Amino acid sequence: LFPYTTLFRSYTVDDAFIVARFAQNLALGRGYGLNPGQHADGVTGPAWLFPGVLATWMGVDPVAAAKIIGLACGVAAALWVMNEQRQRALGSAYAPLAALTLACQPSLGGNCSAGLETGAATLALTIATSAALARPEPKPVRLGAAIALMAWLRPELAVVCLVLLATLSSRRGWAGLRPALGLSLAGAGSIVVFRTLLGG
Repeated sequence: LFPYTTLFRSYTVDDAFIVARFAQNLALGRGYGLNPGQHADGVTGPAWLFPGVLATWMGVDPVAAAKIIGLACGVAAALWVMNEQRQRALGSAYAPLAALTLACQPSLGGNCSAGLETGAATLALTIATSAALARPEPKPVRLGAAIALMAWLRPELAVVCLVLLATLSSRRGWAGLRPALGLSLAGAGSIVVFRTLLGG
């Protein structure tokens, strides 16, 4: 990811500037909107405002902070995948293959460092998938928490989250599904409430 990010370091997704403006206005007490005093909802993943808010409070450029944190999340996701493969039945033989597969995807590094929530959503999805497929037993609480976070980062990942919940259900039945489903619904429900309160 690092070599590709070096190539794409000057590339910033245009919507990253929107998130940065929202974060700056929120951090400076100017309201939740693109322009000071104008209340509007224009951010797909409200959880991604936190890096920008913290950066503004610390006097750091929120776009730069988002790019660095996004890259860190992308690297963490790649390392998570390689560690998972290392622990599988074929041992360390899979780890280099996982690394090679990731290296063949320059868009991962470029998009994780482009200023949007791609890196954080990638990490959350990686953790969720790992939890659903964990051996010998899946990890329902970890799965539910990751899905709840994805609702606040990338709501369009709902379909893959349903697949992961179905996978958990097929492995553990209703008893195993309950904690994951409860956390998932809490995340999805809270973002619906948030959107409703903001824009009706």
